[in-house]
Amino acid sequence: MKIQNSLAEKSAEKLFAAFVCAALVVVNVGNLAAQMQKAKSPRTVNIKNAVQKNSPESIWVEQTLRSLPLRERIGQMIVVGALGEYKNVASEKFGDIKKQIIENKVGGFVFYRGDVLELAAMTNEMQRTAKVPLLMAADFERGLPMQIKSGTSFTHNMGIAAAGNPNDSYQKGQIIAEEMRAIGINWLYGPVSDVLNNPANSMVNVRSYGENPQTVSRFVEAEVRGLRDGGVLSTAKHFPGHGDTPIDSHINTPTINISRERFETVELAPFRAAI
Repeated sequence: MKIQNSLAEKSAEKLFAAFVCAALVVVNVGNLAAQMQKAKSPRTVNIKNAVQKNSPESIWVEQTLRSLPLRERIGQMIVVGALGEYKNVASEKFGDIKKQIIENKVGGFVFYRGDVLELAAMTNEMQRTAKVPLLMAADFERGLPMQIKSGTSFTHNMGIAAAGNPNDSYQKGQIIAEEMRAIGINWLYGPVSDVLNNPANSMVNVRSYGENPQTVSRFVEAEVRGLRDGGVLSTAKHFPGHGDTPIDSHINTPTINISRERFETVELAPFRAAI
């Protein structure tokens, strides 16, 4: 039994470290980008070197990890859905959220709907309650109005790419990040990084930066940089190859039959650029 517990603790320790280090990669993505430029092969990305061992972030991760028992480490890898609508801190609904934080020790929340003042009040109270700072996520792909009642709304990515200036994408990322941080959200489910090379694709469609992998890569990289400079984590979505299928993944499982070379040079390129 002691051996099993020891193995479980080591596995959880590795998973938690990977989870937090993945978040810290965004903080140090500039260093990683420089390493990628110097790499002999474009297929090689050394993520371990992206987080410096003696950096304040790395030290905090190590100290925090060691302070958490196994159950709390597992909880840190869980993100729970929550409505951003107003809840009195003494209400039963907010009590359910606090239970996730206090008892289940979850690592974060993804918010849907709500208002800027309501969300700001909620996220502040939730962070005050948490032992470990929470990751607060939302799908503000085209700006806050995709989920809540206020904020700056942007055109679809295809429209931004049509103007031909990646700096527009960078500024979009910065503005979204600034508005997210103002309401306590620090993790964006975006940008869309799929290459739209199937015109029958109704799910990705105009949400993509286009059909050319180099163009999509430039605009994705610019948006991720804008988000990073604004202090927000990003998630390249949806999945390499999703732009090359007519199947909506909300309904069924899309598949593609392509060579590895095609996958590497076309489908995967923007996701590499996001890193």
